[in-house]
Amino acid sequence: MLLVFTAASLPAFAQDKESCVAASESAQKLRTEKKLRAARKELVHCAQDACPAVVKKDCFSWLKDVDDSLPTVILSAKDGSGSDVSDVKVLVDGELLAEKLDGSAIAVDPGAHTFRFEHTGTPKLPPVEQKVLVRETEKNRVISVALGAQPKPVEKPVDAPPPAKLPDTAPSRGIPTGAYVFGAVAAASFVGFAYFGLSGRADRDRLRDTCAPYCHKDDENPARTKLLLADVALGVGIVSIGVATVMILTAPSEPKKTGLRVDAVPIAGGAVGTLGGSF
Repeated sequence: MLLVFTAASLPAFAQDKESCVAASESAQKLRTEKKLRAARKELVHCAQDACPAVVKKDCFSWLKDVDDSLPTVILSAKDGSGSDVSDVKVLVDGELLAEKLDGSAIAVDPGAHTFRFEHTGTPKLPPVEQKVLVRETEKNRVISVALGAQPKPVEKPVDAPPPAKLPDTAPSRGIPTGAYVFGAVAAASFVGFAYFGLSGRADRDRLRDTCAPYCHKDDENPARTKLLLADVALGVGIVSIGVATVMILTAPSEPKKTGLRVDAVPIAGGAVGTLGGSF
């Protein structure tokens, strides 16, 4: 009888050994995936006395580590009056966690979860969902919801005073027509200054190289006239650009009519131009 008993127990022992090893390997994988609740079940299996001593020792050590890391929560629900409600079932990420609330701590895996509280009493209160980030090693965290709570009335915002009216922007000043005219005159004058100045200097240098100091006045007069006209053109250009600038800076919102007067006064060997206007 003894031999028959020993032979019959060998396959069972081998089967237990294989299941212990498989549970140990599965527990390690589940720990890596942070599925600590499932890992704990496997470790409880491989830490039993029927498992090989080496496997049992490792599983028992790992079980302690998992228990230290496994977070727990305490679920609570209240009704609209603030009283505790116990006939509530709770689902976590769609899986049933508790059939009713009894105030005890419940182990959950670490990570982000959606807790759904469903009232099972009468009259039935609408369910409530709450998203919670559960941290590893966190113990006895209270997660409480209010079932059937009346929503807070939306406070009507106090009418804000109308914004202060900003002063009207000063009317933009348009560029008077006279400014364009004086600008054109200034441009033409500067061109004339450059032309007569360069030409007069060329004639003067030519006379110095050929006949100075015995040049005839008839030969000198063209050079002098050109230099004089260059000076006049420069003066007219400076005055014109100044007048145009003043007209732009002092122009009213509606430009007034601008008058322009151009005079020429003959002088010895040339003429002097004068410009005048009203603005």
